[in-house]
Amino acid sequence: MLNALAVFLPLLALTLAAILIRKNKTIAIPSQKNDVLLAVFCVTPILIYGLIFIGFRPENAGFDTPIYLRAYRNIGHIFEAHSKGVYWYGNTELLWWPIQSAFRYILNARSWLILNYALTCIAIYLAYKTLEKHYQINPLIFPLVLFTYYFVYMGNGIRQALALPIALAATVIFSDKKYIKSVLLISLAIGLHWSSILFLLIPAFRLSLIKKDWVYLAIPCVALALSTQFGSTAGWAINLLGVDALSTKHDLYFASDRESHVGVVWKTLNFWVCAISTLAFLTICKPSKYKSNVLHCYLTFFISIIFFGINIADFSERYMPAILLTLPITAALLTKEINVRPIIKNSLLLLGFLLMGIAVFFNKSAQVTLGYTT
Repeated sequence: MLNALAVFLPLLALTLAAILIRKNKTIAIPSQKNDVLLAVFCVTPILIYGLIFIGFRPENAGFDTPIYLRAYRNIGHIFEAHSKGVYWYGNTELLWWPIQSAFRYILNARSWLILNYALTCIAIYLAYKTLEKHYQINPLIFPLVLFTYYFVYMGNGIRQALALPIALAATVIFSDKKYIKSVLLISLAIGLHWSSILFLLIPAFRLSLIKKDWVYLAIPCVALALSTQFGSTAGWAINLLGVDALSTKHDLYFASDRESHVGVVWKTLNFWVCAISTLAFLTICKPSKYKSNVLHCYLTFFISIIFFGINIADFSERYMPAILLTLPITAALLTKEINVRPIIKNSLLLLGFLLMGIAVFFNKSAQVTLGYTT
């Protein structure tokens, strides 16, 4: 049993300290003068919080963790890692288990969980760093993602949790016309988790027509209206690609009697967090205000995917982490639009995420997945 006050009172105290440190300047804006103190009072404590509950979660926590660890202990050397990973865990991505085999003989199970947590945090920071010059956003706000439901995904969907920030970075780098680097990163992301293959479609959202502000809101509405056609459209697209692993996923989610653990997707809190935050961002933070529209394209694409697949809960829910990943950035940009003093903006941002973190912490699914009770 955990005492929630023991967990969140120190975080609250340090959050208040961070707010006071940057009382004259918005935390979302980079500031070399105070960023070291911000790292001490805000970034480090949140990362330690994540390390305790994700990196040091029990080895039998939830459903996925024990199966991941069983596979990790049996993957062997690099040339047999993929086939053994398929056997012991079931995923078919080409790179995940061969990469993990590099650590198999030097890291035990606990160290491997910690490593995956650390690599995911680093990937998120680097993805935020690529967006810094486009939106003048402080990448040090990246740990706030641990106060969203991404906190849970990092404990059970560890392949996707690592692949998403890599794919996000690839998308931003592609917009900077660094094509070779972008292709290498997106190939790595797809090799870690099949869901990243949809990132290949995002560049289409940078066509001149879609640079019109109103189009960014129109596309999700059209996607929602066409959601009844999702199953047939997905089947056509997967047949066109001809990837056996995707065909297997299609048969599982669309052609079987499988009952989703998610339930009705639009009744979940994550759905509304993703929908409201994204639509608010697209409405208030218009693309024409910024040097780049890459984040607008990214969010428009994924909220449209979520809306289009709303009748297939497992598919729609699969891409919610893509929006949760950037929620600290969208929230920071939204607070920058509010005409109040910086200390109030910082309070809204940091305390708002802390409250969200408390809600996630008490969520039953989070407790089961990460193996703690309150």
